[in-house]
Amino acid sequence: MSVDDGQIGVVTPVQQRADEIAATQDPLLASAAPYLAVSDHDAEFDYGLELLIAGLAAKAGVAYDGGPSTTRSKV
Repeated sequence: MSVDDGQIGVVTPVQQRADEIAATQDPLLASAAPYLAVSDHDAEFDYGLELLIAGLAAKAGVAYDGGPSTTRSKV
């Protein structure tokens, strides 16, 4: 359990990811846990996907304006 905003027993998603990474007992992964846990993986995925699509479009000689939307809708 962790303390979040003065409430005992509240585990944040970041703390949960950090705990899961630390539980692997891999010293290199555990040392990177604080950085991996706070990353916005959805934003990183979106960025990588846009980069891949833009690269393919450039290779094919097709104009690419970034697609219909640069933000992911929250459901």
